[in-house]
Amino acid sequence: MPQRPLKSSEARAGQLQNEPDRSALAAKTTQMALIFTDGQAPDGPIIFASDAALTLTGFTRGEIVGEHIDVVLRDTVDPGLLSSMRGAMAAGRDGTWELTCRRADGSEFLAVAFGLPAMIGPVA
Repeated sequence: MPQRPLKSSEARAGQLQNEPDRSALAAKTTQMALIFTDGQAPDGPIIFASDAALTLTGFTRGEIVGEHIDVVLRDTVDPGLLSSMRGAMAAGRDGTWELTCRRADGSEFLAVAFGLPAMIGPVA
C-alpha cells in the first residue's frame, strides 16, 4: 500500500510524538495497544501507534503511520459497524465497539475499540 502525502496529519503526528504533556507521555509509554487517527483529515489516517499496538499487529510504525485504519481492519469489519463508528466520531460522541482486526501476517484477532473524539493542538 503506497504512502500518501499527509502534511497536516504528519504535523499532528509530530506534535503528539514531541508533546511534553502527561497525556502524550502516557500514550507513548502505555502497555495498551493504542492507535490514534486524524479525524480532521480525509480518510482519517493513523497518526500514532503505541509500541504495544505494533507488537500486537506485527506492523512497523513506518508501515501504518500515515495510512488509513483499513490497514489493520482490511476486510474484517462489517461496513455497518464502521459507519456507526464514523457517525459517532463525526457527532462528537464516544463509543465502544468490538472489531475483528488483522495482523501484518494476515492472522486475525479480536479487539475492543474505544472511540473518543479529541483534539491535538490549539482549537480554533
